[in-house]
Amino acid sequence: MTPQEWAKLRMSLNARAELAERRRSWSAIQDRAICFLAVWAGLRRAELAALNCGDIYLTNDRPYVVVRHGKGDQYREVLLSPECRAFLKRLLKEKRARGEPVEGFAPLFLPQRGTRYTADGIYRVWKSSCSRAGIPARSIHKARHLFASVLYAATKNLRLVQKQLGHARVTTTTVYTDIFDEDTLAGMKALDKALRTVPTPPKSGRVFPEKRAKSAGNGESLTAPFQL
Repeated sequence: MTPQEWAKLRMSLNARAELAERRRSWSAIQDRAICFLAVWAGLRRAELAALNCGDIYLTNDRPYVVVRHGKGDQYREVLLSPECRAFLKRLLKEKRARGEPVEGFAPLFLPQRGTRYTADGIYRVWKSSCSRAGIPARSIHKARHLFASVLYAATKNLRLVQKQLGHARVTTTTVYTDIFDEDTLAGMKALDKALRTVPTPPKSGRVFPEKRAKSAGNGESLTAPFQL
């Protein structure tokens, strides 16, 4: 997933959730929480499906979500961004208003039918959200790539990225140091400032070999180096 795709998805999710507020519809509020946890917490789809209300800790200065049985049955605590925290608090408020339990082992995310989402059900929410935003329905794992890349770029702390993702070995995490580039960093910096439009790639100072220039006046075309 690219920063530009996330920008479009983010705008679509927020627009739907704001409309849902006025219409007293809760599904878009839940869909937004699911997608933000996928991107801003790097949770796998099975981990999202398994979340209980008691796994969410939002009342202190260190909001986090508990993944009790991650890949390899590993336990981990994943710190949350302020935006994720706000959207989860809004979801819990809506669940209380609907008379749903919000403590202990009560499922955090509920489908329209049934008592708990499956991993495939979570992916369907993700896929439909991407479709509404007009972006390719990439796997949720691609959202983890974006999360890890941006976190590593911001901190240069590979151990932190490993802990947040729940990797058993740091060698698994090192792949994210290779897929990061400066366009991703520039895009995510813009998103962190509540970006509402698709980000524009920054000037990087890289020189490309040639650019077709205007005619020199003698019938010949000139070429010249140019920069981004």
